[in-house]
Amino acid sequence: MIGVALAACSSSTHLDPPGASATGTGGASTSTAATTTGAGGSGGEAPVVACKSNPDCAVFPETVCDPVAGECRECLVDKDCSLKGGPVCAAGKCGCPVKSDQFCGPAGSAQCVDTMTTQTDCGSCGHACFGACAAGKCADPWEPTSLVGAPDARSHHVAVWDATDKTMIVWGGRTASGPASTGGVYNPATSTWTPTSLANAPSARVDATAIWDDTEKAMIVWGGRAGLGGGPALATGALYYPAKNVWKTIAIDPNTPAARWGHSAVWTGAKMLVWGGENAGGQLGDGAAFDPSATGGWAPIGAAAASPTPRTLHSAVWTGVTTNSMLVFGGYGPDAMANPIYLGDGGVYDIQGSAWAPMNTGALAPTARAQATAVWTGANMLVWGGVDSTGYLGDGAKYASGTWFTISNLAPTARAGHSAAWMTTSLGMRMIVWGGQNASTYLDSGALLNEVSLTWSPALPTAPIARSHHSTVINGDLGSKMIIWGGDVGALNSGALTSTGAIYDASAPM
Repeated sequence: MIGVALAACSSSTHLDPPGASATGTGGASTSTAATTTGAGGSGGEAPVVACKSNPDCAVFPETVCDPVAGECRECLVDKDCSLKGGPVCAAGKCGCPVKSDQFCGPAGSAQCVDTMTTQTDCGSCGHACFGACAAGKCADPWEPTSLVGAPDARSHHVAVWDATDKTMIVWGGRTASGPASTGGVYNPATSTWTPTSLANAPSARVDATAIWDDTEKAMIVWGGRAGLGGGPALATGALYYPAKNVWKTIAIDPNTPAARWGHSAVWTGAKMLVWGGENAGGQLGDGAAFDPSATGGWAPIGAAAASPTPRTLHSAVWTGVTTNSMLVFGGYGPDAMANPIYLGDGGVYDIQGSAWAPMNTGALAPTARAQATAVWTGANMLVWGGVDSTGYLGDGAKYASGTWFTISNLAPTARAGHSAAWMTTSLGMRMIVWGGQNASTYLDSGALLNEVSLTWSPALPTAPIARSHHSTVINGDLGSKMIIWGGDVGALNSGALTSTGAIYDASAPM
């Protein structure tokens, strides 16, 4: 495409002396003492600065002098544009020979593209589509995240949404070379990655937890284990400040929780509550609250006879300022790895009273399970999926004011290692379940759950490759875009990983 443009376009803006008709500038053009315009190029009207030689141009060498016209221009010949806004010099401007095209890409691989129809540059440079690009927008509600500068492929990592900078932060996890202490910050608006700093970063780990602290403007990472399937549990963590790309280590004090992985962490708006999990000594039934403020630190979570049974890989949500409680459900009970015990009970922790109360059970409560997902809708907790002694599960329940209500098991396919998110869609607020695995394969499917009817509809369109143990973030508390990234892929349990991701626009008509 570029070769054609060069052949059709003159490499000079001053083939003719003043007064003669101009030719070969990518379209009909005129040159006067006041302005130069052309059908080609990307600049429209060029600023006029009188000159006799290059030093007369105020921003030389960014502009050069056209001594015939006596004016400073962005370019005189095509080679002047090698590091500027396009491959062709037309009417003194660097750009594309077709006005509707946009110049995309670095020098050496640059090209002029029609961003209205080009799949890899839809709407703007670097904005790709899984399917067709029509009128500058992806026809499919999924779009891929960029691979350029992405962190190494991984699974069992953490991810949060930076509500201040509108970016996704991913960190840690299992890579092909082992546990990682690396990560990246992804800006979906520009489709660009920035690596997280290695200086003072927490030690490499998998199965950590992370939350976003909107007061400190930081991601808080804590716990995990030094290796997947046997690495020692960790009792360390740090705050990551993306605006400055720096880490601040969390100090260890007498109230720091014991090392653990498979625990839960929720953010109260002021504190991170860590609870449960396991280490070499078995399942844990305790926890602590971390206050990241200057006068903060760790404080134990109040223990009581009503506290839940020690467990790992359970579900937990924070109910918000209305009730100021953490809800815990399910998980593996004691001696889970040697002889799995699946739990079907839970607890309610009141942070103001520092007290536990048992979660009500009943005939409609979910069956005992581990590795289920849970979301808080603003009024209710939705629990779905996971595994039990019979295999993978495709059912769940809503916990509303102490009462359970059954979620339809008609869809989606039973699974664990999936993600779930409560978000704004074109149909209203919905829980979206996506990905994961079952006994035979990784999954690339998902569906939307109606909180009121507790039924599923519709199924999500497929686009990203199937995966499990990936990360998912939503662009804000009531966001309409879900970003999935990384995970285990390929043949089940092959060890294959991915550094691909995708953004699902739930506001698109369904």
